[in-house]
Amino acid sequence: MKKTIIISAIALCFSIVSVNATPVNLKTNSYEAAPYFKVNSFCVSIAKGDIDTVKKIIIEKRRCQ
Repeated sequence: MKKTIIISAIALCFSIVSVNATPVNLKTNSYEAAPYFKVNSFCVSIAKGDIDTVKKIIIEKRRCQ
């Protein structure tokens, strides 16, 4: 009976040690993704406040329809 208890205690100690083990942190390359999108000239003109260009683009779009 004593042997069984001692062996169980030793096995428990080994299992606790393996549970508390910390993983090795591998250095990874981190890449930062930058969004890429193309804004059309109409939106750029509105953002800049260029009213003359906005009017020209609207007039051109109406002619094409």
